[in-house]
Amino acid sequence: MKQLFFLFMTVCLLGCVSLVQAQDSKPLDILKKDVGNWEVKTKMWIGADGTADPDVAPMESLGQENNRMVGNWLISEFRADLGGMEFEGHAIIGYNSEAKKYQGSWVDSMNDFTSHMEGNYDNKTHTMTTLMTAAAPEGERKSKSTTVHDGDDKRVFTMFELKSGTKDEWLKSMEIIYTRKK
Repeated sequence: MKQLFFLFMTVCLLGCVSLVQAQDSKPLDILKKDVGNWEVKTKMWIGADGTADPDVAPMESLGQENNRMVGNWLISEFRADLGGMEFEGHAIIGYNSEAKKYQGSWVDSMNDFTSHMEGNYDNKTHTMTTLMTAAAPEGERKSKSTTVHDGDDKRVFTMFELKSGTKDEWLKSMEIIYTRKK
C-alpha cells in the first residue's frame, strides 16, 4: 500500500506543474501557466504486490489541484479520493537558474518522508521529463515522468516506476489528465 501512495504522491508532484519550457519563455513564466484551479482524473496500474503493473485494470480516482505563485515558487495543493480514502499533497516547485533545471519537493498525508524532483524540457518533442527520488523507509525510490500540455487548459502526466531489480526498465504506473476549471 505504501508503494501505491508513493506512486500517487509522485504523480501529484510531477504532474501538478506543467514543467513545459518554451524556447523563448522565461522559466517562471512557464510555472505561472499552471496557476489556477484544475480538475484531475487519475488512473493507476498497481498490481497485487503494490508495484506498477501495466497489465492490470486501472484504479481510477477524481480530485482537484489548486496552484498559486509565491515569489519565484509555484505552490500546489492536490486533493483526491484514493479508493475511498482522502488524499492530500503539497508541492513547491521552482527553477534553479544555476543548475538550469526545474526542482521541487513534495509531501503528503500518507507518507512521513519528503520526495525531491528535477527535470528538463525537450523543445523537439515538447515533453518535460522529470526524475524523482525519495528516501522512503524501505530504501530509495525512483520514478520518471513525462508531462505534455495540450493547449493552456489541459495537460497529461504519465508516470513510470523503475522495475524491481533493473536499472533502466520503466513500467507505466499512472496517468493523470488535468483540465482547467472555468
